[in-house]
Order: sequence, then C-alpha cells, then structure tokens
Amino acid sequence: MRTLVTGSTGFIGRHLVGQLAQTVATVRAMQRNTGPDADGRVERVRGDVLDPCSIARAMAGCDTVYHLAAYAHAWARSPETFFDVNVTGTRSVLEAALRHGVRRVVVTSSVVTMGSAEGEAANESTPRSAPALTPYEESKIAAEEAALEYARRGLQVVIVNPTRVFGPGILNEVKTSYAEAPYCIDKAREELGYSVTPLADALSATVAWLNRGGPREEAAA
Repeated sequence: MRTLVTGSTGFIGRHLVGQLAQTVATVRAMQRNTGPDADGRVERVRGDVLDPCSIARAMAGCDTVYHLAAYAHAWARSPETFFDVNVTGTRSVLEAALRHGVRRVVVTSSVVTMGSAEGEAANESTPRSAPALTPYEESKIAAEEAALEYARRGLQVVIVNPTRVFGPGILNEVKTSYAEAPYCIDKAREELGYSVTPLADALSATVAWLNRGGPREEAAA
C-alpha cells in the first residue's frame, strides 16, 4: 500500500509521516521543498496544494491519502490566502484522489467547524448555527463542505476534527508545547470552554479513521 500525506512538514504531518513509516508499505510525503529522508523509509515528492498538476503527480499510484495541508494561522495579509489553501487546495486534492481511484481520503479539519452543544460535550454530529468568526473558520467550514460534496460523488472521505494539539516542539499559533500544556489545558477547560488534544491521541485518531467509519464520516478528536 502507498499512502500520500499532504502537509507533511507541518506539526501533525511530520509526526504522522514518521508513525506511518513504521507500518505502511510506502509513505509518500508531499512538500513544497524536498530533501532526502534520514533513513530512506519515506518517498519525498515536491508538490503544492495550489498546483493541481503537482498534486496529480504526487498522488499517482497511491491507495490512500491523508490531507493535512492547510493555512492554519490567526492572520493573513490577504484573507483570500485562507480560501486559496484551505478550500481550493482541498478541492484539488480531492479531485486528484477521485481521478486516481484512491480508496479513501482522511481530511484533517478543525474543531472550529463544529457547533455548540449548550453546555454539553459537542461531537461531530452537533449542528452549527453560529456564523464563522474568522476567515480561518469560514475557510475550514467551506473545506468540509467540499469534502462532503466529493463524498456524494463517490469518493470515500473521512473528516477528522482535532482540537488544539500539544506535543514536542516550538509553541506557535496552532500547537502547544509540553512545557505550556498543563496551564493551557486548565485555561482551555475552565476559561475558554474547549479541549486540547495530546499529539499521540491526534495521531492515533487520524491513523485509525483510515479504516473506520462509512464513506462520509466525521470524527472529533
């Protein structure tokens, strides 16, 4: 089996590639700048979600796809950046998967697309009624709608919705370092009302959903 990972140099993506390399026959990592893999277990190919031709080349011969590439920032010089990468980029990946006969695509989305459960724990079935608060949220909602559209066209798609993820590395907008984790977990739960996810749990959920669920499934992680 050959699996393609987009967003393979991102925080979750690079750890996912390493984990898949332990169990999957061939892992192909799509990235904008390529370099040799340290131990030769990973095929690194040049590609960009803004370039459909490069996506098609990267996906050729792949059975499954993990789509993690995204513009996950609080701000952009142009709000269109969120939609170019997160929506148009996702559509391009899904279109290539449909044309190449890929068995299943796992799309990593975000908890920001989910609705409120009025004081109870929300899940992937909780309807959303509130408008998007940021271009990022709006773009991720639109990307999920695109994924479900392709599912209706016959592509097997699973959408995974992780919360804020913490793990080893540098603290930034979309992840929390181990050193900050205890504070952030308490603050998130008590003051902000949302959860954070350990990296290991996010990876386990992402990997597991490749072989779980129906052809149009969403999963909160």
